[in-house]
Amino acid sequence: MNQASPYSPSRLLSLLAFSIPFAVLLLTWSLLSKPAEKISASPDEPTRLALHLQELFSRLAHQIRPAVVSVGSTEIFPVAPEGTEPIDTIFNRPEIRRESLGSGLIIDKRGYILTNSHVIGEGLNLKVQLWDGRSAPAQLIQKEDETDVALIKINMPDLVALPMGDSNSLKVGHWVIAVGNPFGLTQTVSTGIISAVGRSEVGLLDYENFIQTDASINQGNSGGPLVNLQGEVIGVNAAIYSGSGGGNTGIGFAIPINLAKALVDRWIEGKHASFLGIVPTNIDRDMAEYMKLKNTRGAFIQNVHDDSPAKEAGLKSKDIIIGFNGTQVKNANHLKVLITRTDDGLPIPVKIRRKGATRIVQVKLKSKSMRPFKNSGKTALGSKSPVAKPILGITIGPLSKVFHERYQIPKGTQGIMIVDVEPGSPADDKNVQVGDLIVEVNDTSVSNMPDFWKALKKRSKGVMMKIDRNNKDLGYFFFKR
Repeated sequence: MNQASPYSPSRLLSLLAFSIPFAVLLLTWSLLSKPAEKISASPDEPTRLALHLQELFSRLAHQIRPAVVSVGSTEIFPVAPEGTEPIDTIFNRPEIRRESLGSGLIIDKRGYILTNSHVIGEGLNLKVQLWDGRSAPAQLIQKEDETDVALIKINMPDLVALPMGDSNSLKVGHWVIAVGNPFGLTQTVSTGIISAVGRSEVGLLDYENFIQTDASINQGNSGGPLVNLQGEVIGVNAAIYSGSGGGNTGIGFAIPINLAKALVDRWIEGKHASFLGIVPTNIDRDMAEYMKLKNTRGAFIQNVHDDSPAKEAGLKSKDIIIGFNGTQVKNANHLKVLITRTDDGLPIPVKIRRKGATRIVQVKLKSKSMRPFKNSGKTALGSKSPVAKPILGITIGPLSKVFHERYQIPKGTQGIMIVDVEPGSPADDKNVQVGDLIVEVNDTSVSNMPDFWKALKKRSKGVMMKIDRNNKDLGYFFFKR
């Protein structure tokens, strides 16, 4: 029998089976016996960009905060038999003093501070506290309640002012930073994005063209700046949508800085803003389709004030302003800025579209008259009045005695009451609210339910409703069907 060769396949396999585990053991022992080496790996591209953005936010917050101030004011209300706290009546207090706290931003090193009209109220006992703890009394220079813009001034050295940006350049998705004093927590910084631009029909002001943001804004943030990533102010934080809970829901509103700047520039010069006397709104796609317009350019006139330049010039509700003093009007905000920057008393050509025809009217602007600020919110209704089936997300009912008393509607008022608004519906998207009164549908006045349904049938592809709120004409709302 032949002896097996030392290099036979069977011998080699046996040797490998024994040596491989032994080699692995030796390698493991060798690695464990060595001291651990420091890992130095450079961050990948997404991490590098994230760190860069983080550093940018930190640097911007450091630059912005010195220009943001706390603004405090005191409002005095006489005690009345109704609507006062019991303790006020018990102690026969002649008045109620309400303290309010908001924010402001320094826009000029001479001491000019931009804030909201509702923050300062009547401008009594105004006091400003700077980021470094210094405080000073403030003087009210001017305010406009219609747009919720106010300008105050302090006398203080070594002030830091923020540069103004261009709110017309904003796009949905742009990063922004909000700084203010929510709930008295001074110098609070939050970040977010632009959620929408040109928001109107929010129901807060006579004139609305808000920037919407999800940057955290709460009570006390009003008057603070909304800033872009270049460190420029592009808005003044003004309000939030809090729903029924009263808290932050991620929906905040800011006044475009182009409008605020147009106002305060004139006030600093000692001039009043010019006044046309209309409530304009943007033209959305629903409105353009209803009115058979080729595009959404221009400003739709919701209503015209009595004793105003617009009324004297013959402007009417449902007119569309497409040109002002030789400039093509882009939207309602653009029109407001053009009006504000124009001197009063001079004849100004205004190009309008009315019932499909184009014409030019001459308008002489006047100095702006101030009106009290009113804040309307969504209200709840617990009535057993008969209602109709929902349409466009609203449930309607006749204007009964219950509604007259609940909403203090004057006797003789005609219309259809909105008793419910479905969340997320077309009506809710346009901020139609419970308690609103429909007074006109498709160019037809409505005073009862048959009127409403008859007017609704006049058009199959769209609906135009004229709505009142708190005894005030809100103008026209357009819906697809």
